Amino acid sequence: MPKGLFVGLGGAGITTVARLKALLFQRAYGSDKRAMDEDCSFIFYDTDKMSIRNALSDAELQRMMGGYPVIDLGNEFIDAGCTSPYNMYLRAKQASDSDEIAQRMLEWAIGPNVEGHFCFPQKKLDEGAGADRMAGRMGFLFKRCEFEEKIRSGLIKFGQPLFAEGGNLEVEHPSIWVFSSSNGGTSSSALLDVLYLIDRLYKHVINNVDPYLRLTA
Repeated sequence: MPKGLFVGLGGAGITTVARLKALLFQRAYGSDKRAMDEDCSFIFYDTDKMSIRNALSDAELQRMMGGYPVIDLGNEFIDAGCTSPYNMYLRAKQASDSDEIAQRMLEWAIGPNVEGHFCFPQKKLDEGAGADRMAGRMGFLFKRCEFEEKIRSGLIKFGQPLFAEGGNLEVEHPSIWVFSSSNGGTSSSALLDVLYLIDRLYKHVINNVDPYLRLTA
């Protein structure tokens, strides 16, 4: 089967990708973990850990995975719960004009003293983003380097696509699947940034080829 990168954003994304991983392991790879690891990469992203705990304790998923954890916390999970949106905003305000990341943040982040607007909570996001996309987007920004590392690692696994004369692909294009809810704060706030990052990295890693990207929301 074609190689694939599967990204689960937020609770709904994590639940879906965890079950998909177990199904692939059992039905497509005949419980051969090494073969699946060679072809597929999985990324799970959230601010709270409830969906992670639920997936890891799911008896059916445990059975389908044959004793392997359905989520490798050390290699597959990006935990944005330690993000403090308020502190990130304050640091951006104090940053120099040469700090491009800080300046870009200030282009879309609304300050805490603007009347009638949302104020960044003065706490971490480990209980979720509270259905607020501006706060949730801070989680992606805080973890952007880890996101880039994991996506790049998954893309490198694909290798270079093979082209026949005339520019047509000789082999089936690797698939990238992103699963996200359109509600809530964590997944919906990170979605566009994740899609953009995948597009940029894919073109850099895979010889300037457009990605074959599937989105389910």
